[in-house]
Amino acid sequence: MIFGRGGRKEQVGVGELDAYAARCFEDKIRSFSDRCKSGKDGIDNALHMFEDACRSFERYARKPEIDREYYYSRVDPTLIETQKASYVKALIGILSARLKTERGNSYETYGDVAREAKEIREKILRTNNTFKGVFMAYSKGLGDFKNALAELDRSISKLDYELEREKESYSEYRRLFESSAELSRLIALLEDADAEKRLLEGANLHGAEHNPNASVEDTVKKLDSELKSVSEKIGRLDSKISGVFLPLERPARKYDHIIGRKGRLGDAVSDPTNAIRGADDFARLKTELLSMADAIKKGEIELKNSSGVLEEIGRASDPELLREIEMIWKLREEAEEIKIGLRRAEAELERENAKRMEAAAKNERIAALSNEMDSLSKEIEVLKESIENSYEKYYKKRISIRLS
Repeated sequence: MIFGRGGRKEQVGVGELDAYAARCFEDKIRSFSDRCKSGKDGIDNALHMFEDACRSFERYARKPEIDREYYYSRVDPTLIETQKASYVKALIGILSARLKTERGNSYETYGDVAREAKEIREKILRTNNTFKGVFMAYSKGLGDFKNALAELDRSISKLDYELEREKESYSEYRRLFESSAELSRLIALLEDADAEKRLLEGANLHGAEHNPNASVEDTVKKLDSELKSVSEKIGRLDSKISGVFLPLERPARKYDHIIGRKGRLGDAVSDPTNAIRGADDFARLKTELLSMADAIKKGEIELKNSSGVLEEIGRASDPELLREIEMIWKLREEAEEIKIGLRRAEAELERENAKRMEAAAKNERIAALSNEMDSLSKEIEVLKESIENSYEKYYKKRISIRLS
């Protein structure tokens, strides 16, 4: 057996990885905190020195030494003395704004200490520049400030050195931390996809999946065919009857004009099918036609082809036309019944098709979710193995990540 490879792997849950990584990281850099402590203590000491220097300078009673060449002999010493109080107040304000928080691990905690110390140093230097006149006029009274800043510089450099030494170790920890976060994200996506897939599959089991009913589609086709057949019969009969009455339209208009009524016979002749609903209508129309024939014979209506028109009136008076018109009305009623049935069948077919499309979309989504879950499972397995290998590489820990 190769040394270090034996023994059982430690089981670690996904939700435990962050804390486990932090412990492993702290174990690896165990001496880091001890090495950084003197740097942090040096920063604290330097800032205490600086605060004491501020208090001492606040009590400093000597007059400012004005560099006349620098100030072009135009600066009032009283103004410098007034600015001195503002300078001290600004410095104390910088020191009192220190943060006292701790991060998740010692590296980040000391990193924050170093960053904050650098920010304080930068603010102090900017304040010195803002109050440059005070700084120069009281240079002899600022020796403690300079000592405090020198101590701060040394302590910051020491912390930076220690942080740099463990920079790669921290990078390893961050890579593990980020990989663990990505693993949790992928697992959450997998769980969401699985939940949605189960929900869709459960809906299908409870009848949401639709098997198309072929009989509905057949009924629509049959009724549509019947409607076309009846409509064609109506069209043929209507054309035949219109052809009989068409030659009588102009004579009928003249007849209406002569007897002083507007469109009564002319309208009926132009649309005989709708004018004749039964035997009584046909009898009245026949009477009107015979009256028009009598007027033609008496010469009351002038026509170029009187004999032809009289012959057409005879054809239009044939009782056989009444039977054909009655047949049209019967066929129209039949067509309306077919239309009602067809509308119902088409509505049912539309519902069937909607269910079919819904079922197809649902099945497509289930298939897509299955593919997504397969892909996520592979990603999870690859990432899981990578994290496990990283623990062994970085911390000599043989672990097995428990996904559930």
